[in-house]
Amino acid sequence: MVEKISKKTLSAVFLMLSLALFLCACMSPVNIGSDGSGGFFDDDDVKELIDWTKGKVKIDPESDDSQFLIPENRRISGLAPNRYYMVEEYNPEKDETNNYFIQNTGNTWGDLSRIDRLKGNQIIGLQNGCTYKVKYARTFAGEKDHIYFAFGDEKYKTADLSTGNVTIKGTKDYYLNVGTLIDANKVYQVMKIPIPGLSGTNTPWGNSKTSANYDQNSSVFDLGGKYNPHDSSREIGIYQYRKQVYADPPPKKLNINLLNKSLIALTGINTQSDYVFAEYDNSGKITNFIVLNINRLDETIVDIKVDVTYTSEKSPEVTVTAPSSTQISPDNKYSFSQNVNQDIIINVSNSTTINYTKIEWYKDNTPPATGTSYTFSISDANGAYNKQAGVHQIMVVGYKDGIPYSTIISITITTP
Repeated sequence: MVEKISKKTLSAVFLMLSLALFLCACMSPVNIGSDGSGGFFDDDDVKELIDWTKGKVKIDPESDDSQFLIPENRRISGLAPNRYYMVEEYNPEKDETNNYFIQNTGNTWGDLSRIDRLKGNQIIGLQNGCTYKVKYARTFAGEKDHIYFAFGDEKYKTADLSTGNVTIKGTKDYYLNVGTLIDANKVYQVMKIPIPGLSGTNTPWGNSKTSANYDQNSSVFDLGGKYNPHDSSREIGIYQYRKQVYADPPPKKLNINLLNKSLIALTGINTQSDYVFAEYDNSGKITNFIVLNINRLDETIVDIKVDVTYTSEKSPEVTVTAPSSTQISPDNKYSFSQNVNQDIIINVSNSTTINYTKIEWYKDNTPPATGTSYTFSISDANGAYNKQAGVHQIMVVGYKDGIPYSTIISITITTP
């Protein structure tokens, strides 16, 4: 249904149209042509603005996941979040190539000092007309027998780095060998990026750290704690042993040859960090871009399992109290710090119900102990750092009317 239009409305529309025609008649005609006759679109500033808005960056076909990348105005989209990225920029006007690392915002930076996992899916702040090769940090593909140690250790330990994620347990200042990653004749930048979630103090390095290329006449790092980095203006991130020239003899306890090994100092107990490596050749081209994830934990007993076997209905019933500040899991496993001694307390809970005349505890070949409670101490045996690792059987015997009734408690301790 068409509604009627009032005379007032028609009068207003007519007045507006009349005013528009009057203004057009008073203005000079505008030439908007782009045929070289001096029109609006022939203006240099306007053409530059149009070119800028229509421009795009270019993507090198050798980029990682190039099939997903989308070139746009001063940006590239289609990236996968939560990765570490870098771009190699080629500027055809200047005929020069520059390397940039990507911050979590997608902005670029000239070195590793501000690199972080990308939060979104775009790299921004690029230059139209330039070609960008996009690379993400590959997972470290190491071997299973990478050594780590602390000075003063009698022997070194080994870590499995085959998946790019490694857990190093213990409170000592450990050094991890990444010799299969670091080529002693190349230059590197290394950056430590904390991963939130654990309880320890974990701060990023203030700057990316450099290593490799070394002074032929001296050791980069010696056992006395001194080092001579190739770039003396920065701290060093990877210690490299080249020539065994030391002011003092190496510690006698450390049975390890450090020559030609590349070591990264691990700091921050109960922390998790990514270490991002950028490898350069002599021309400044990045030839390798890798990330290694290291989880530092206080050394813990990861598996303390308690199993109880009753031999009859009148066997002593027992309850097991976990070490302090530790809860027992549903599968009867305990976990606690290996740096302190702990006790497992076993109590007979039905002693008054059965009215045992005597209760005896037997462990290994030791003389029996008596009473309703038994303490199993998880401590270092004979000075060894083993926390009683192994399988231990404790038998408790309750005597009723001269008849012995027994219960077996099996404690299995596995240390890292």
